[in-house]
This record gives sequence, C-alpha cells and structure tokens, in this order.
Amino acid sequence: MTRAWRALLVLAAIVALANTQIGVRAQPRTSGPHALTGRVLGRTARPVPNVWVLVYEGERLKSRSLTGDDGSYYISRLEERTYTIVVRKDLRSAEDLFRAEVHVPVGRAFDVKLP
Repeated sequence: MTRAWRALLVLAAIVALANTQIGVRAQPRTSGPHALTGRVLGRTARPVPNVWVLVYEGERLKSRSLTGDDGSYYISRLEERTYTIVVRKDLRSAEDLFRAEVHVPVGRAFDVKLP
C-alpha cells in the first residue's frame, strides 16, 4: 500500500472517529468567525507537542497554531468553508507530516493522527 493510500485511510478513520466520538452534527450555516480545535496524535495515539498546525485557504496561509504539551491546538477566526490543514515540525520546513482538506462548520473539532 502506498503512503498516499495509507494517509487517505488514516484520514477516513479520523473523520469517522471524530464524527462518532466527538458528536459532530450538521449545523446551520451562519456567518461570522469560528474556531478549529483538536489534537495531533502520533502513531501510538500519544499527543505530539510542539508541531505546527497550519490552515491554508487556497495557497494563502490563513492561520497557524503550535500544539501544546497535550498535542492540542486552537485556531480562531475562521469562516465556515473548506481549508487545507497541514502539520509540520518546523515552520521553515517544506515537509508535511500531514495534509488534508477539512470543511470547518460551527464548533468543529478535528484530531490529526500522524501516519
């Protein structure tokens, strides 16, 4: 299985897990700023501290957050739309540890599990 397929399978599992355990439900569309929160977890489901979660709108960096000791991140002032979420060890690095497109509805939590 290629790395890309594994990443897609991991993303599908994350989304399925987030939708069942966190209880994400369809929300009515509203205008105004929203937040994206979650945790970055390693292969063994341990929190990954001190990595950057970057949010891109198209090619433009919209926002970023450094994960805490528990792997958590918080990104505020997002509109409800689809963004590209990227996780990197260093801001200057071009290597993505994780990359996925995520639709940010009201109150969305998105946990990232690194491959």
